[in-house]
Formats: sequence, structure tokens, C-alpha cells
Amino acid sequence: MKIYFSVYGVGSGHSIRSFRLADTFYRDGHEIYLSTFGDGIRIFKDKDKRSIFKKILVSKSIEYKWIEEGLSWSGTMAYSAINYNTLYSHLIDEYRNLKSIMPDIVISDSRISTLLASYKLNIKSIVITNQLSIKLPKDIPLISRLFTKIWNLADSIVIPDLPPKYTITYSNIVPYLGFYNKRKLFFAGLIYEKPDLIRSCEVDKDIDLFFMISAPTHDRLNFVKAIYRRLNILSRESRLLREYNIIILEGAAYKKNFRKVLNGNIRVFGWLDNPHDILKRSKIVILRGGQTSILESIMAMTPMIVIPACRQTEQIENARRVEELGLGYYMDYKIFLRDPTILINSINSILNKYSYFQENIRKVRNVLIKVSNLNRLKRYIMRMAI
Repeated sequence: MKIYFSVYGVGSGHSIRSFRLADTFYRDGHEIYLSTFGDGIRIFKDKDKRSIFKKILVSKSIEYKWIEEGLSWSGTMAYSAINYNTLYSHLIDEYRNLKSIMPDIVISDSRISTLLASYKLNIKSIVITNQLSIKLPKDIPLISRLFTKIWNLADSIVIPDLPPKYTITYSNIVPYLGFYNKRKLFFAGLIYEKPDLIRSCEVDKDIDLFFMISAPTHDRLNFVKAIYRRLNILSRESRLLREYNIIILEGAAYKKNFRKVLNGNIRVFGWLDNPHDILKRSKIVILRGGQTSILESIMAMTPMIVIPACRQTEQIENARRVEELGLGYYMDYKIFLRDPTILINSINSILNKYSYFQENIRKVRNVLIKVSNLNRLKRYIMRMAI
């Protein structure tokens, strides 16, 4: 069977989960094609050790405007207006690619252009998305209706998240469930090999803090710089922080061999093929707020401090959800930049109530284990392809 994966190439979450799924189909002998752009190109090339893709098709990068404190919506909208031809070229590219390959099924991880092209060519399609609608800083009902209409063009929608009671990307999913046929929706949890999930918390936690940075390139660079500056300040003011065993993962696929040690107790890695080995050994993880990273932290039984980029509405809502469920704390990025000592306060609070956070995580983790089964997802996709 020919399977066409089209993956949104901003950040790493889309690419990592899609690669895991594509790899399982490749091992079963299927013919796999890939279309992506931007960060996705580097991540897939780094992970694809066995050349699982028959062909890799590349589109122009989609750019967001980032400033030091976070996402600039006005700058992003202005850029999109000026470079509307990039979005149009994606639609043309995907139509041509699909018409040439004519796959048995299309799996689009959050790419609208591929879904529209497959609908036009009458090719069965599955969308993987944790945003049934997008939430902007200012609510625009027309945008919400537009997204629900587009995603409804797919034959099925795979939601890589927990069911509604524990959904992480709650505000982008649960309020919009009524716009979809329930038989179209499939909650898949964390797209990962199940044996690895079950084993992931059966170790001693000997790392005090783990900064696991995963974000679009420009935001990631800004966040890395901010962390270094604030840790430098905190190391001078806090004796406790100087004694912590700290690891920083910069999340840069092109810095795979980069290693350094700061102040004797902070180890820095540019990139790690399997950061979960460190995550499950960490007492606390500091995240930007990506949904996949949050689910992985739940599976590793690691409480979180989530510091989302300003105006990045998905990350902000995810961070609030983490706090609502008692899995960790949401920290306002602007406040962190002005007064990094609040990080110490949050760390101390988690350590003082560690059993409380771990018990909450354990409850959610038990549900996550039940729904996170890659073979279950694969069987579902195969049924849809017939």
C-alpha cells in the first residue's frame, strides 16, 4: 500500500510523532512518501537512519514573526499577507505530488493544503491534529468555523491527545467536538511504542532540573538565550541552584554533537536522539508548552513548569491545563524575564508537594497508557484505507 505523509514543518512535535507512525508502516512493508518543510526537513533527515521514505518532497518554509518575548501576531499576519504565494504554492505542490503518486491513503499532520488537494483528487485522507480549531488572541468566530469545515473534509480525524476529561489541548478540542461526526474522531493519546511507555518511569530520579526545549527555530533560540541569562543570575543568588544537577537540551537537530558544561553543575546538549532517558530521570522538567512534550512528561511521571511564549495561544492554554490538572505550574514568560526568582519559588513548591503532583500525574498517566497504542492506531488507519 502507498501511504503519503504530509507533515506541518514548524517545530518538532508534528515531525516526531509522524515519523514514529511512518516507521511502523515501513516495517510492515508499505511504500512511504513524505512531504514537509522547514524544521521538519532537518528532523526527518536526522531520524531516518534506514531511508524509510521512497521519496521526500519539500515545500517552501512557512514563517512566523518572533520577538524576544514570544510570537508577534501582527508581524506574522503581515508576513503572510506579503508572502501569500508561499501558502498558494503549498496547495499547488501537494496537488501535483498527490496526482503523480496517487497514494492509497493520505495522512496529513495538520496541513490544510494536503487535505484540500486529496479531497479534490478523491483520495482517502486522515488528519492528525490537536487543534480542531485555532484560538487567536482575539476570538474570531469565522476562523473557528473555517477550520471545522476544512478538517471535516477528511475521512477521519486522529487527535493525539487524551479523551475530554483529561485533554491537554482542551480549549482547541473539547468546545468544537460538536461540530464533528463522533465516528470520525479517534483519540490516539501519545503516538509512541507502548512497551517504552510502560517502562518509562521505572527509574530513580537523579536529575534535579531538565530544560527540555522544543519550539520553532526562532522562538527556540530566543528561549535558549533567556534561560542562559536567567540561570546565570539565579546561580549567583541561589546556593541551592548551584548544587542542583541540571541538564539543558537546546533541541537543535543541527547541533547533534554539541556538548558543554556550565558552572560545574549544568550540562548542555544541542540535540539528543532519545531525550526520554533524561526526562524519566528528572524530578522536574521545564517546557515551552508543546502538547507532545507535555504528554511525554506525563508518561515519564515528571512534574512540569511550563513557560509558554507570549501570545502563543496553544502553549498558553496547554500550560493552564497542566496547572488545572495538578501536573505542574504555568509560569508567565514576561514575569519570568523580569524576575527569574519565581522559577526558584515554583521549583521549591513542587519539591515540597512532590507526592501530590506525582499522584495527579499517575491518574492521568493511567488513562494515557490505555489510549496510547501505536498498533491500535495503525489498525484504525488500515481500516480507513480499505
